[in-house]
Amino acid sequence: MVKFGRHLQFYLECDELKSGASKPYIVPYKDIRGAIGDSQEEFQKLWLNSLKAVSDDYTQRLHSLWQQIFSDLFRFSRQDQNVLRGLPREDAVQLYLSTMSEKKSRDLLTNLKR
Repeated sequence: MVKFGRHLQFYLECDELKSGASKPYIVPYKDIRGAIGDSQEEFQKLWLNSLKAVSDDYTQRLHSLWQQIFSDLFRFSRQDQNVLRGLPREDAVQLYLSTMSEKKSRDLLTNLKR
């Protein structure tokens, strides 16, 4: 079994991730694990609360990603905005990568990983 304790601890302690609203949600496994021996209801409650929090965090990050992609395309692309509005996501990513600079594309990927 692989232990991710140090990896998770890095994210919890990383100053770069502590600042701003984009701090990732880390599931408190140790707290949840401590409730396993208690009642089934307590464990289930903790687990469902963590599941909701991590799902909300993921949804917000995905929404932010697509918002960034399309807002940059609207601003910097020479395409008609009406064409961009109905663009499938796969095509939007390809257009984004071909339109934006390498630095801008790399920054988008870096923000996605945070």
